[in-house]
Amino acid sequence: MFGVLAIYGMVVLVALVAALLLAHYKQRDPSAWAFMSFLFPPAVLLLLFLPTVKDRARRRKPGWDERDDRELEREYGRGET
Repeated sequence: MFGVLAIYGMVVLVALVAALLLAHYKQRDPSAWAFMSFLFPPAVLLLLFLPTVKDRARRRKPGWDERDDRELEREYGRGET
């Protein structure tokens, strides 16, 4: 029983690393693909067959601080210092 769990754990870790590297190469979100491959290791096969994103200058998601700054600027305008 413990051997099966150990083998499954190694398969999950290999799938996670493969998904991270492959998603980065294909210009996709590496953290999302790593999470999906951790839960369902055959998701790496789906990623393998997906095409590479052509738009290399894809939009970056703003962080929490940037979103807060934008909301404050929108509500109160730019600081008068």
